[in-house]
Amino acid sequence: MNKKDFEILKMLFEEHHRQLAAKREKIHNISERTTALLLVITGWLVVTENPLSKELKWIIIGAVFIIAGAACFTIYNNNRAYHKVKGVVRKINASLGLFKPNKSLSKETLYPEDWGKFGQGDKLKGFLPHWGMIIASAVLCIIVAVLKSK
Repeated sequence: MNKKDFEILKMLFEEHHRQLAAKREKIHNISERTTALLLVITGWLVVTENPLSKELKWIIIGAVFIIAGAACFTIYNNNRAYHKVKGVVRKINASLGLFKPNKSLSKETLYPEDWGKFGQGDKLKGFLPHWGMIIASAVLCIIVAVLKSK
C-alpha cells in the first residue's frame, strides 16, 4: 500500500469512527428524551386531581402514539445507518491489515480476530432496548390516562 492510499484510509477510518459515535449518541439522545417526555406526561397525569375528559384522554393517547412511533422510527433508521457505517469500518480495518499477523507484534494481530466480524452481528441489539424503554413508557402513560379518565 502506498502512502497516498494509506492516508486516504486513515482519513476515512477517523471520519467513520466519528460517524459511528454520532449515530450512537443520536440514538441514545432520542431514546432518553422521548422516555423523559413520556414520563413527564405520565407524572402530570398522576398529579392531576380532576379526571380527564374523554376527548383529552384520546388526545393524550394519540399524542403518545405519535411521539413513541416517531421516536422508534427515527431510532430504527439511525440504527440501519449505524450498521452500514460499521460495515465500512470493518472493510477499512481489513484494508489497513489490522487483522493480519504483524512482525513487530511477535506475529500477533493488532486487533482480535472476532473484531473482523464488526458490523456483521445482530442488528436488533442496537435498537430493541431503546424501543423497549420507549414502548414501556408509552404503555405506562396510556394506562394512567385511561385510569384518570371519566
